[in-house]
Amino acid sequence: MKSAALGILLLAHGGDPSWNAEVEKLRGRVDAKAPTETALGMADLETLQAAVTRLEKRGATRIVAVPLFVQTRSEVLDQTRYALGLADEPSAALKAAYEGMAKAHAAHAGHGGNGGHGHSMTFSTERVKSKAKIAMSAALDDDALVSRILTERAKALSKKPAEETVILVAHGPYDDAAVGAWQGALDRLAARVREGGKFSAASASMLRDDSPAPVRAAAVAALRAKVRAAGDGARRARAHRPRRHREEDREGPGRADVRVGRTHVDAARRVRGLGPRPGAGCC
Repeated sequence: MKSAALGILLLAHGGDPSWNAEVEKLRGRVDAKAPTETALGMADLETLQAAVTRLEKRGATRIVAVPLFVQTRSEVLDQTRYALGLADEPSAALKAAYEGMAKAHAAHAGHGGNGGHGHSMTFSTERVKSKAKIAMSAALDDDALVSRILTERAKALSKKPAEETVILVAHGPYDDAAVGAWQGALDRLAARVREGGKFSAASASMLRDDSPAPVRAAAVAALRAKVRAAGDGARRARAHRPRRHREEDREGPGRADVRVGRTHVDAARRVRGLGPRPGAGCC
C-alpha cells in the first residue's frame, strides 16, 4: 500500500535516451511503493522544482531525495542540498566549474564543436519552493552493491583474471577538497573488485573532466601512466611464461590488451587517444 505522506525524489545526472530510460524504469518500480518523481541534471533548479511540485500534487508532505550519483562529496550535490533548503550556502565550487565549462564550450563551439553537457549550466542562488519536509540520502559511494556491479562488469571483460589489472575510472570532482573522499571510496571499491574477481591488481583514477585544463591534463597523464605500468607488468609476466603458453597468447609478445567497460566509455576512449565515438552523449 502506498504512503500518501512520503514522496521519493530521484536525482540523476542524465544521459542519452537509453540511460534515461533505465532511470525511468527504476522510478516506476519505486513508484509502486511510494510516489516517486525524477529530476535529471546538475542541480538544475527548474527540474528540481518541477519534480517536487509533482510530488506535492500527489500528496507528499515528506520528501526524501535519493541521488543516483557516484559520490556524496560532490559540488553538484552540495548545490542540490542548497536548492532543497538543506544547506546554508550555494556551492562556490559548482559556480566556478560552470564558469569554466561555459568558457571552454564557447571556445569549442567557435571551432565547430557542439560542446555542452546536454544540461542547463545556469547557476542559481534561488531555492525550491515547497511546504514539504525534505531530507536527502547519501549517494552510491562505495556501497556493496556498487562493488558487485563493478566486479561483474570486470569479470565479463576478463580472459585471465590472475594476470590482469583492473583500473576503475571516475569522472571526479571539480573541488580539490573533495578529491580525498572520492579517491578513498574508489580505492575501497577497487580492493573489493580485485578480491571478488581474483584479479592480479586493481586501482582507481579520476579524469577531473570539468576541472581547469592543467588539473585535467595532470589527471589524464597519471591515468595513462597507470595504464602503461599495468601493460608493462603484463608484458613482463608473459615474458616469463613457458613458450607454449606464450604462443597461445593472442595478444602477441610486447603488447598489452586493454579492454574498456561501458561505464564512461567515451571518457576512457579519449584517455586512450581514440576520441569519442560518433554521436556520443554525456556520461
